[in-house]
Amino acid sequence: MDIVAEASERELVRQHHYAGSFPAARLSVGLYRKTGVAPAALVGVGVFSVPM
Repeated sequence: MDIVAEASERELVRQHHYAGSFPAARLSVGLYRKTGVAPAALVGVGVFSVPM
């Protein structure tokens, strides 16, 4: 896990979340999958919003 840039997290949430929108985020943490020698891929986002 790592803190992620808003642009990459926003696009992932828009594409895969049932709401289809991105909340007002205070902090976002990315979940990455690393397999073999390929670069880690962002596969999920935990968004902490107001109110939490």
